Amino acid sequence: MKKIIVFVTLAALAAVVGAIVVGSRNFEGLVTDRPYETGITWDKTRNDKIASGWDVVITPGDFQVGDSELLLRITDRKGNPLADSAVAVRLSRPHTNASDSAVATRKTGPGLFSAAVNFPAYGYWDIKMTVSGEGKSVSFDKRIFVKKTGEK
Repeated sequence: MKKIIVFVTLAALAAVVGAIVVGSRNFEGLVTDRPYETGITWDKTRNDKIASGWDVVITPGDFQVGDSELLLRITDRKGNPLADSAVAVRLSRPHTNASDSAVATRKTGPGLFSAAVNFPAYGYWDIKMTVSGEGKSVSFDKRIFVKKTGEK
């Protein structure tokens, strides 16, 4: 009986140590260098977005790994296209900064933009957009899910 208890205890201890080793090798550390300042900036960004009345809609809503076209529609408080606007786009993964990339956009009409994007992996992606117009810039964040190639 003592041998079984010792064996189970050693196995449990080995499992815990193994989990710690694997976790520490995969963890990149803090995603932000200054979390307090990042929180203050997030709150200011949210308030700026609300005050502007602008909105960004991403289409299509169905993305797959590989090349895709990202279509953005930017509207004002009344739902009208934000005619004299520009947008800068960055793609990133929520859990890592290894796949962060800037994406070139082109204007296709009043308040309409398109961008050729490549998603190298499936899962959640954050699309960070900075919309400039009417003498101000406002940031928007949208999270999308990218499916595996061929997945319905």
